[in-house]
Amino acid sequence: MFQSRKIALAALIGATLLAQPALAANAEPHVGKVTQTLSNAYALAPNSSPLPEKDEFCKANNGLLGQEMTTKYSVNTQTLIETAVSKLGAKIYKLHPLGLADQYAFGLYQNGPVWAVLFSTSTSFDQSTSSAAVKEDGFTCVYSSAPQPSEGLKQRLSSVK
Repeated sequence: MFQSRKIALAALIGATLLAQPALAANAEPHVGKVTQTLSNAYALAPNSSPLPEKDEFCKANNGLLGQEMTTKYSVNTQTLIETAVSKLGAKIYKLHPLGLADQYAFGLYQNGPVWAVLFSTSTSFDQSTSSAAVKEDGFTCVYSSAPQPSEGLKQRLSSVK
């Protein structure tokens, strides 16, 4: 009798362990939609240090300031499968996951007037930031929903050459 209980217990533990990956894979992703106004403009040097003397140029010379950016995202917190798509003006940008470091961050880097489109949200999904970057001669203008460039944003922009 004792032997059959041990076998039954071992079978139950084995089945539970085998079921864990299947349960995690079936976890429902967190899906969200965030619309934010790019209400702030600031200039950054190629090393991402602030260039306050160029901030006024950024505010005056681009149509992104005041634009709304809408991002739809999906994050499965178990599998860490993440997707995001942002709409800025009439353009749609498919963003790529940038890795998890205390937030879920997505971005797209490309050639063109808007060379970076970035979105991040906290791990609790209650604080988000939307940004777009435009290269100028010797610096970058960043248009963002955040009042100041975060260290994470500066690192992401300076890592792309």
